[in-house]
Amino acid sequence: MSTRPEHTNTTPGSEASPSRRRLRIGGAYIGAVIAIYSVTAIAWLCLGLVTEQRTVQRDTELRQRVGKIWGNGHVQASPTVLLLAEVDPPRRPELPKRSPSSRAYTPAARGERATPWRGKAPARTTAAQPANPPSAERSSAAKSAASAKAAKRAAKPLVATPRSIALAFAAAAANKPAPAPLPEACRDAQSLAPGSTRAKAQLDLEHRRKGLLWYATYRVRFEAAYSFQNPTPCARRGQLDIVLPSRGAAYDNFRVVIDGKEHPFNIVNDKGYAIARVALRIDANATRRVKLAYASRGLGRWSYAFGSSAARARDFTLDVRTNFGNIDFPDGTLAPTKKQRAEGGGWNLTWRFGNLLSDSSIAVVMPQKLNPGPLSAQISRFAPISLLFFFGILLLVSVMRDVPLHPIHYGMLAAAFFSFHLLLAYLVDQLPLWAAFSIATATSVTLVVSYLRLAVGSRFALSWAAGAQLLYLVLFSLAFFLQGYTGLTITIFSVLTLFVVMQLTARIDWSRVFGSSGAAGPRPLPGQPVGAPPVGAPPPPSPSSPLAPQPAPAGAYPGGAATFHEVE
Repeated sequence: MSTRPEHTNTTPGSEASPSRRRLRIGGAYIGAVIAIYSVTAIAWLCLGLVTEQRTVQRDTELRQRVGKIWGNGHVQASPTVLLLAEVDPPRRPELPKRSPSSRAYTPAARGERATPWRGKAPARTTAAQPANPPSAERSSAAKSAASAKAAKRAAKPLVATPRSIALAFAAAAANKPAPAPLPEACRDAQSLAPGSTRAKAQLDLEHRRKGLLWYATYRVRFEAAYSFQNPTPCARRGQLDIVLPSRGAAYDNFRVVIDGKEHPFNIVNDKGYAIARVALRIDANATRRVKLAYASRGLGRWSYAFGSSAARARDFTLDVRTNFGNIDFPDGTLAPTKKQRAEGGGWNLTWRFGNLLSDSSIAVVMPQKLNPGPLSAQISRFAPISLLFFFGILLLVSVMRDVPLHPIHYGMLAAAFFSFHLLLAYLVDQLPLWAAFSIATATSVTLVVSYLRLAVGSRFALSWAAGAQLLYLVLFSLAFFLQGYTGLTITIFSVLTLFVVMQLTARIDWSRVFGSSGAAGPRPLPGQPVGAPPVGAPPPPSPSSPLAPQPAPAGAYPGGAATFHEVE
């Protein structure tokens, strides 16, 4: 096959009549274009991987930094009251029993004589006892003297001693009844869930950008009123535990009010969670009302949990108000029972349950802005599809319009396409997304149009090449801005392209284009001999005619540039 245009007598970019020229494409030509396309596609895949890796590495670092400033996602859990275990009161000591005939203890009963107690242990003296029992021969006078002496000693007032006082108190306590034992329901510790809940949360979204990523930060104001009832028939000591919603977050105006009185609290760490703990006491079958309020900041998601596992929620109402309209609820969470638009474009969301038993939680996900890093990586990974469409359109138009494009031209056009994605990948780190996209678009389109204007002419460069690039590079890339509709948009592009290509190529004689040895040209009219020239067609040129095809010069690219054969 010839390697150069023959006797075109036209300037670059000018179009000859299709009836006068015929473009032929060789296998080596197609192979060279495919090789250029493959190398560029591999480069795009590498660029996408590099951009994605940069994004992941930066995200790990930046998310930690944002979390230290704003806190992480909040999980507000229902508070609990733990009733502490009670023990029976101490029983009175058992005293030795006395015989009914025994007399009450007095010092005189044992022949002791008490002396006044002046801060020291009283001295006790024992009445002198005769060494030997009195004999029968004791005189009556001695007996009378001893009796008179004993009567005189008994008539003196007695002074209390420490021993006598202790024994007197023990005798009085022995006459009181013993305390009753505690009921069985009061002996063990017991955890109480709220009997009723009235909670409100205000979520205000404020996006923050760090590097290649946007982070959905928010402010939250939370207020809640809970009630806890003591189900046991005895007064109980307990502790109120409020798990703080997020690690590393800051809480402003954190208040715990019990029965209208603000209570102090202690911060304790339990299994890695920070807990605000308040000591309280609940009377038998009594109800304590607790109010909780604070303001804080979080990241990405706000949740409300009824418990660590399956839990019960009685008389529960949660009202959440947002300042954003694009709201989402994660999988596995409870949907609101009421949803209403609020002023300013937000939502009023309500969860109301009478007696709920569930292991699911309530959650609201903040809307995410387009992240420049992941978006740029995704556009780079799908860029080979856009280049395939672009090369296909250029190839078809060059066949239709007889525009000679060398494989080197395709290589330069592929490089201009690649410049768009390369600029976008590194500009989004420094500039806003739309500014980076506009600069990359202007650069790539300028490279393509200015190059083809010099290579094949202004008309082809401005009409076909620029239009195809805007469609398959710019609009194709913009489809990735439509989160959730990218696949549908690309499908519509593909179907429309197929329709246009089918309409434009319906009358092309592909046998002549690919140099087939089979029949070529228009089909003969009915009754016309096969192989006869069409009616009204000029006779073929003689071998000596200057319009006859000439052999290709030595050293020319085999099957390279598209060749033209002019037909008389």
